[in-house]
Amino acid sequence: MSCASLTRQASTQSITSTSSMVGMRKISFSLSEERPFLDLAIPDVPEDGVRIRVCYAGLCYVPGLNAAPFRKGSSGFRNGNVFDGFEVSGVIESMGSQVISHDLAVGDPVTVFPDEEITQQGYADFLIVRKLNNIVKLPASISLAVGALLPTGGTLAMSAVIHSQKQLERLVSVNGHCNILIFGAGSLTHWLVRLLRYSSSRIKDKIHIIVASDDWEGLKIAQQLGAEEVVLLDERKHEERLIEKLQAILAKTIEMAVCLTHEERSQKRAARCLSQNGVLVIPEFSMAAESEMVTEKNLEVVEVPRGDVGILRTLVRIIDQGESLQANQPAYKVYPMESAEKIYGEVELDEIKERPILDFEALENVF
Repeated sequence: MSCASLTRQASTQSITSTSSMVGMRKISFSLSEERPFLDLAIPDVPEDGVRIRVCYAGLCYVPGLNAAPFRKGSSGFRNGNVFDGFEVSGVIESMGSQVISHDLAVGDPVTVFPDEEITQQGYADFLIVRKLNNIVKLPASISLAVGALLPTGGTLAMSAVIHSQKQLERLVSVNGHCNILIFGAGSLTHWLVRLLRYSSSRIKDKIHIIVASDDWEGLKIAQQLGAEEVVLLDERKHEERLIEKLQAILAKTIEMAVCLTHEERSQKRAARCLSQNGVLVIPEFSMAAESEMVTEKNLEVVEVPRGDVGILRTLVRIIDQGESLQANQPAYKVYPMESAEKIYGEVELDEIKERPILDFEALENVF
C-alpha cells in the first residue's frame, strides 16, 4: 500500500492490508550482501509504539551500518553534501494497543528525529518508534520528500542559527553590519543560507552572506537561495596560497565564519579568514575549537550541537509559517531506493549537487 493510500485512510486505527505482506526491503551497504534484499520480516507493532511506513529517506552516512569507511577528505564531505545522520519521512501505518496520543493518528505524515534505536534499524520499508516524542507531524505545507531533508541536515542548520543568534545580533549592534562567510556549498550550507535569511529578518539588511567552495554548481544554488556573494576555491592550491587569494577576493572584514562539517582543514581556514574578535561557528567536539588561531585572534567559538527533537519541531513550524521557505527549499532530487549504493558513492565524490532523497514508495515486489 502506498504512502498516499495510507494517508487517505487516516480515519482507521490500523491498516489491515499489512497482513498480506510477506517481507520488506532494507538497504544494505555490506559488500557481501545483495542490495537491496527482500527477505526481512516486517517488524511487529509494539504495544507502546508505532510502525511507520517509510516513504522517503535522505541519504546519510550511518555509522555502524555503512560498510565502507567515511572518506572525510572527499569533496562531498567537505562541502556538506554527505554527513553523519539518519533522515526518513513516512506515514504512521499502525499504532500499538497501549498508545494514547492526542496528537498522532494512523495516516499522519511524519518525520522522525533519529536516536540510536531508530538509526540502528537502517533504511527499510518500515520503522518502529517507541519514543513517540521523536515523531514530528508534517503540516500540509511540507511534502514527505522535503520532510526527509529535515531530521539531520535541516536540524543541524537550524541549531547553528539558534546557537549563534545572540552573537550575530551583537556583531550587528557593535559594527552596524555583519559579514558572514560560510564554507561548503552542499545541503548544509543551503539550509543555513535560507534559515539565516528568514530567522534574521529584523537585521537582514545588515548581514552579508558569502559562500566559499570548490563546487560551482553548489555555489550557484547558494546564490539562488540568498547568498549575496560566492567564491570559487581551488582545493589543489597550497593552503597558504588559497588563503591569500581568498582574503584578497573578499576585500572586507569577516565578523562571523561558519563551517558545519567536521572537516578540520575547512574549520581552520574559517578561523584564519576571521577578523580579530570574530565569531567561529563549528560543530561541537571539533578540533579547531582549540587551535592556535582561535587564541591569537581572540575568537569566540560557538560549538553547535546537532540539535534535538525540539529544534526539529521549531524548523517544521517556521517552514510552515514562512512562505519564502516553502517556495525555496534546498535543492534535492529523488532516486529509487534500489540505487542507494551507487548514489551514495556519487554524492560522496560531489558528482551529485542536489541532496539525494531515496524513494521507498514502489512496493510492487514487497507484497
